[in-house]
Amino acid sequence: MPSAAPAPTDTSQPAPAPNTRALWVFQTDTFTLVLGGVAAISLIVGGIGIFFGYYPANRTASLDPMVALAL
Repeated sequence: MPSAAPAPTDTSQPAPAPNTRALWVFQTDTFTLVLGGVAAISLIVGGIGIFFGYYPANRTASLDPMVALAL
């Protein structure tokens, strides 16, 4: 019985390394750095927006309606 020849392997392209790191871990991958930067900026801007929207609204809600309209 003839033995089967091993299948030829393509060595022109290296096998991709599995990406097992989380997105928030520093990597040299440009996409991950950009994605992490966008996420950080979004959290900061969102926090500022919530604070400067909630604080004046909460303060104004505690006033008399006529006084609040005059502000």
